[in-house]
Amino acid sequence: MGLWRCCNENCSTDPAGRLIFDFEADEPVCPKCGCDHRKPLEANVIVKLEAIHFDPPSHVKGRGLGYPACRPEKSVLGSHASGVHDAVTCRGCRESEVFKSSYAASRPWDATDHEVEIDFQKMIVAPKKG
Repeated sequence: MGLWRCCNENCSTDPAGRLIFDFEADEPVCPKCGCDHRKPLEANVIVKLEAIHFDPPSHVKGRGLGYPACRPEKSVLGSHASGVHDAVTCRGCRESEVFKSSYAASRPWDATDHEVEIDFQKMIVAPKKG
């Protein structure tokens, strides 16, 4: 089973708005659009991904705890791991509570729901009044 990314904008389900759709499959064929990595004209649409695990943050800024969020009993030494949320491709890590809570803490603006006004003359963004 491989980890693949379809770059067809019609397949995108990314909450961050990137035009990507990641999927796991034995064959490099997008289950949504049918693009096949083995076909020369579609090879650049389907991209093989490596599993990048989430190394949860420690109390020291810039240093992780040294284990993947999906398997805390295993060391990240010798595997691909990152503390950067958008770099993580491992589904188990992305679905873990430690990843979700860390991601939410890193994006406080997602927790607010308000309209803003942009003043291009002053080059500022401010909460909408009224």
